[in-house]
Amino acid sequence: NILPNMIKFEDLKQQFVPELTKAVTAFFQLSDSCSGKKDVSGLLTTLAFSVRPLSYQKIKELESSVKGASYQSPEQKKLALVLFYDVLAMSGSNPALMLIKETIESSSSDLTLKDKPKLIVGALRSPFTPTRELMKEMLQMVKSQKQESTIPVYNNGLIALTNLVYRACVDPVTSVTAYPVRIYGRFCSQDSEFITQELIPYLASELENASNGGGDEETTKLILIASLGKIGHKRALVPLSKVIENIHETPMTRSLAVSSLRRVARQEPTLTRRLLLALIDNPAETTEVRVSAVAVL
Repeated sequence: NILPNMIKFEDLKQQFVPELTKAVTAFFQLSDSCSGKKDVSGLLTTLAFSVRPLSYQKIKELESSVKGASYQSPEQKKLALVLFYDVLAMSGSNPALMLIKETIESSSSDLTLKDKPKLIVGALRSPFTPTRELMKEMLQMVKSQKQESTIPVYNNGLIALTNLVYRACVDPVTSVTAYPVRIYGRFCSQDSEFITQELIPYLASELENASNGGGDEETTKLILIASLGKIGHKRALVPLSKVIENIHETPMTRSLAVSSLRRVARQEPTLTRRLLLALIDNPAETTEVRVSAVAVL
């Protein structure tokens, strides 16, 4: 078995593909039994820990080995690649996430459009050391998917990235307990320039320019509103307030903007209370908006 940090890279390289192939074979033979699912999950977790200490170049070598290996069918090769990138996402290391970024951005990637939303969410859920530099790279990755053909990747990426920013930078509990801050120190804070000068201004600008054309455009607008709320930062209050106060927006859109204040209200209750009470006390306000305001308050 592969034991992280206890074998040389050349040995790891020789064992990695056979172990990944075991997971692929087990996946195709998988029944609905819990024990079978645990076996595959445990194997992938072991592979992820094996990858975590590796450099970008060594991970690229593993990728080449996975791509160049022989499989019983094209379906098994495709699954092997999907599981390989899932392993990289699970490892949470910065080099692994940079390779995922490269894969997401590549137009010649071996992954299909169907695979990428899940991968980008997995990658942004598990960074081990979410540094400011990594955050910037991840934002660039998400921005690169703002194309008509990759809008699902973009939308999923926005939600996952803003959740990560909240957990790693804004929330006073998870920013300390969920990451190795005793070893490396705090990776970021709610005052980090990445949040106040890059992420929130970008989301606010995109929301201001978003249309109500229906379809994917309307979905992206709702995603932008939810993403601003998920950051939980007081500076998200201004763009969200503009949506709430815009009577030309649909009740559903305005209600979502109110609901998205939940994390902001938790961090900055005095800043949100006046707005929420005004909505609740206004008899002319729509029921959806008033109910959302009560729920947040």
